[in-house]
Amino acid sequence: TDLSEERTQLALQRTLWAAEATLNSWLRTAMAAVAAGLAVFQFVSSAIQWVAPAIASILTLTGVGIYLFALWRYATETKRLRAAGVLVTPMWLVSVIVTPLLAVGLLALLLMFR
Repeated sequence: TDLSEERTQLALQRTLWAAEATLNSWLRTAMAAVAAGLAVFQFVSSAIQWVAPAIASILTLTGVGIYLFALWRYATETKRLRAAGVLVTPMWLVSVIVTPLLAVGLLALLLMFR
């Protein structure tokens, strides 16, 4: 019984690490999408004036959506792990880290249409 409980706790800890690694991957992907949107907006000149802003907006909105999706997925997974007794990174701390990234994405979107 003790061995099975220990193995269960180890498996839960690995699940937490996987959730944190997945969050990190989603955040990197979102940052890349926002950066690509800004790059397209700033450096692409087109004969059709609306093409670059449209592509940039789609990339930036995708990045913002990924930030929100990553937060939701992490919150869902850590809620389940917390119920199982695993010590997880508090959601408020993760939100403090992600909020400036989300704000930059939204600010970039606003600047595209000024």
